[in-house]
Amino acid sequence: MRPPRTTKKLRGKNRTVHQEKYPPRPPKEERNGASGNVPERLESTLVSIDLNFRHGKKFCLAKLSLKGVRLMRWVWLAIAALTSVIYAQSQTKQPSKPLVLSGTVNLVAASNGGTIVKFTSQLDEENWSVKNLIDGTVWDGRMPQTGTNGWASKEAKFPQEIIFAFRNREVKLINKVVLDPTIPDPTFIGRAARDFEIWVTTDTDPDKATWKLVLIGTLRNEKQRQEFYFIPAEARFVKLRILSNHGSDRYAALGEFEV
Repeated sequence: MRPPRTTKKLRGKNRTVHQEKYPPRPPKEERNGASGNVPERLESTLVSIDLNFRHGKKFCLAKLSLKGVRLMRWVWLAIAALTSVIYAQSQTKQPSKPLVLSGTVNLVAASNGGTIVKFTSQLDEENWSVKNLIDGTVWDGRMPQTGTNGWASKEAKFPQEIIFAFRNREVKLINKVVLDPTIPDPTFIGRAARDFEIWVTTDTDPDKATWKLVLIGTLRNEKQRQEFYFIPAEARFVKLRILSNHGSDRYAALGEFEV
């Protein structure tokens, strides 16, 4: 709708003019774009729209960029936390170098108050006594001989069980045992102990105790100390169960045992 006309007195004479609230409309040829150019009003509108769009686009991109930085920060924090958890769990399951809770001092050695509470059999008391397992010496093959033969069972029947206790039958936290199959017999005879198990208990009576299996191991047929680690466990008594030897039908033997 076109605005209403108004009459206004000008200097020197009276005449009626058309004064509109909005600027007069441009000629028809300019409105229709006869000259081939975009009308000025439309062109200014398009420029305004373009500027607004570009500004809004930059603003949106800036907001998205800020949100992306914050999101990536949280993602990196989550990855770092997950990596640390996985690393800690892997170290807990199988440490490459276990924390030695036992082994610096042989807790079952006779010189440290260790004792043998019970055993299945021994070949004899003089040369192959079970007490030789905790005397701190092994056969060295030199003259004069200073080490003992070790222990041997009376027959090659399995399992052979030997129960050890610490000084005053105290409870200790242990995670390591050492078995030394060094004996006077040659290795090819096959009398040295081979497969074994380690059981522990904190009960006061070994005959009525509830035992816990902490290790299943196999000894190489070599005359040297062999170390075995397991998950730390509390123990008042330690039971060694020998399940086989390296083929002999005479007996099973072992040079030394340490905890």
